[in-house]
Amino acid sequence: MAQDETAARVGRGPESPVRRDLLRGLLTFYCLTLLPRTVVAAAPNDAQGAFRAVSEFLTGRRSLRGGLEGDIFQALAAIDLKFPGRVSQLLAVINERRLQVGQLQGVLNAGFPELAPLPRQIASGWFLGVVGSGFEASSVAYEHALNAEIVEDVLEPQGVCLGNPGVWAELPL
Repeated sequence: MAQDETAARVGRGPESPVRRDLLRGLLTFYCLTLLPRTVVAAAPNDAQGAFRAVSEFLTGRRSLRGGLEGDIFQALAAIDLKFPGRVSQLLAVINERRLQVGQLQGVLNAGFPELAPLPRQIASGWFLGVVGSGFEASSVAYEHALNAEIVEDVLEPQGVCLGNPGVWAELPL
């Protein structure tokens, strides 16, 4: 028996069903990564899922902090009771028109004025950690907001106690 026949019988050769299944799975996964983000993001049906999809679309990040996501969503929903329904409408507009981030605000200003403030509100929550404005403004994140995470390898945000965040918890020398 040749060595190729022995390897094929053991399940390690080029014609192995395990190998074919593995290659088929890897090829499928690779093809899914090539799909536009909005097609993949069309799956969520509830408002929280729509918020997650719109947040990923606006921030350009696939993984966002789960706890912060819930805090931002709850804060925006407390300010605007129609927010959960409107964020679902926003996701529908993004998916139907296959918009890119740069096109979104212009399309909303022209055709959907009731949805136009949402991208700025959501982006403010993620990048600044602040939801709302004026007397309704509330801080939902400080050191975990995306503006701090983007530069965290170089800078540390100044804490309110005149030191780095959490410095007050350390024991004095």
